[in-house]
Amino acid sequence: MRGRVARLLALAAALAVCGAYQRGAPSTACGEMTPGHGPPAQPTPMPYNITLSSTVIKAGRSCRSRGFFAQVRYADDPDSSPALGRFMTRQHTTVSCQPGEENGISHADNKVKESVTLLWLSPPDLDRDVLFRVSVVQEYSTFWVGHDTPVIRVLREARPEEPAVEVPPVPTRGPRVEEPAAVPAVPAEPAEENTPAPCTEDCDGAAADGDGGALASVYDGCGRSVGCFADADGCVESRSCEVLVTYALRPDGRYQLQLYGGHQAPGYLAVGFSTDQFMGDDDVIYCADDGAGGFAVKHAYNNAVPKRAVVVEPESEEGGLVSDVRTEYRDGFLRCEFSHAARFTVDRRPVDLSSSDLHLMVASGPAHAGGPGYHSVRRASGGPVQLQSRAAAAGQSSLLFRLHGALMIGAWIGTASTGMLLARYYKQTWAGRKLAGLDLWFQGHRTLMMLTVLLAIGGLVCIVLQLGGWTSTPLLGAPGASPHPLLGVLCVALALLQPLMAMCRCHPGAPRRAIFNWLHWMVGSAAHILGVAAVFFAVELPAAKLPDWTYWVLAAFVVFHVLTHFILSLAQCCSDRAMRSDKGRGGEAYNMRDMGMNSYHVYQADRPQEAPGSTLRRTVLGIYIVINMLFVALLVCMVVLAPADKWLDAIM
Repeated sequence: MRGRVARLLALAAALAVCGAYQRGAPSTACGEMTPGHGPPAQPTPMPYNITLSSTVIKAGRSCRSRGFFAQVRYADDPDSSPALGRFMTRQHTTVSCQPGEENGISHADNKVKESVTLLWLSPPDLDRDVLFRVSVVQEYSTFWVGHDTPVIRVLREARPEEPAVEVPPVPTRGPRVEEPAAVPAVPAEPAEENTPAPCTEDCDGAAADGDGGALASVYDGCGRSVGCFADADGCVESRSCEVLVTYALRPDGRYQLQLYGGHQAPGYLAVGFSTDQFMGDDDVIYCADDGAGGFAVKHAYNNAVPKRAVVVEPESEEGGLVSDVRTEYRDGFLRCEFSHAARFTVDRRPVDLSSSDLHLMVASGPAHAGGPGYHSVRRASGGPVQLQSRAAAAGQSSLLFRLHGALMIGAWIGTASTGMLLARYYKQTWAGRKLAGLDLWFQGHRTLMMLTVLLAIGGLVCIVLQLGGWTSTPLLGAPGASPHPLLGVLCVALALLQPLMAMCRCHPGAPRRAIFNWLHWMVGSAAHILGVAAVFFAVELPAAKLPDWTYWVLAAFVVFHVLTHFILSLAQCCSDRAMRSDKGRGGEAYNMRDMGMNSYHVYQADRPQEAPGSTLRRTVLGIYIVINMLFVALLVCMVVLAPADKWLDAIM
């Protein structure tokens, strides 16, 4: 039935705590619908409720469902049945199971989900019993596979087509909107067949302009009828913003504001007003759970010291401070729309939203009784924004963020790793070959370590300029806490200490030279370990916008680096054994007393010949440099082109 639109609530699966596999189920899982995680499926009953609102629908109609990985199959033989129909979504991932297309659906990310709502369209010529087959993953090793719903009867409609009749959807405003767990199967009244139920996704043909459309219709007027500002460039066009604020000046002088974005209780969506791009001394309007099943618009103030938000009660002489509040919550997305006074006071301090020198900030994160907590998503406008304007505001440049990440990756993954290998294993390689009067290995080591210090200093300067000082990220024990800033400062400090120690070192033949050598090795190793650890902790920072699989790339580098050390250590043992058996060259090829930035003098005087195994060491070094450069190039691209998932999807 193509001329009319009717929808039926067909499947509700309450996903209590669902840790999703990040990119959803692949097409290889279409048959058995089993995650390729390794462990077997749970033998216990699935702890998710699956209910049907009706057991009869007409061909061509659509069904909304809740699930994790879902297909619709023939009820009489679901094990060998192909997947039927088509799922329509902009929030999740469709899976094309042969011979059809978009006939399976799965999650698009691995965020914890309380519920997932899906839309299914049956084939227009289908006249047969079908059922939903659902697989749900709770954790990586905990999942349930292939659970079937009761049978649904799809009827081919014999009546001739009728012209389409558009009936505006009923606006859904006010408190939180919850879908019923089950609706009794009753014959639909003829007058209701052409009345579309609210689509919980911005589905093809399902969203209408105006109040009655899906929540994502908030994007429609952006840059045209209303001004807007979002957390990322291009997300308005792709309708994928995590936080969005729209604003418009009303004829009565008040401002009409909307906050829209992903929401998980207890959480908030917020817009801040500041005289600069940095957090601190900012007025905040946020929408959060009110504790009674609905949502409320509240106010807060961001203190500069300590950097935290506190709830405030502003006053306005222009009538009600906030009025006409309408909220809507669907599928994990929240929209708050309200009217706000243009001028108000906070602790006798005047605030004027019509001012021409206010920067906008959008943020989201967990909320608590004392106000909004540390943000998981945040962005500031690149300059002052006039709320009277209908233009889309430009965001603060993230260039220095990206440069910071690229420089630190180049320093600790690239130059430091290679330079330390040279000092550890290559003091008796290229023996007798000089560059500017110094051994080749020493010149390479010193050059790479100097580059490490310069790159690290450059990265530190970039992030300080970007943030305008010390970061607002909590270090320990608070929501959103990360040790990344502390580790980063420590590794840069240790890197600066190395050349200062080298300036104070004693002569290579001095009795206490070994003390310097050990200290030089320990400080350098500590700086390298802290630097790599800081890169690991950077992945979880909201500003980095890096996907979770970045951890796998970093872990692969660590394994590769350790494996290289292992191979060179074995070669060192073999070389030492060969040298001990050589009476003319007794001693060890690598000795801790020879470690140090200037230990080339020892080798120049005592060991002019290469240690055994030089060819192997050169080969390993060449392979290491090439693979190391590939790791650095990949990680730098991920940082500079973040979010990496988007450009990777475009490539694939």
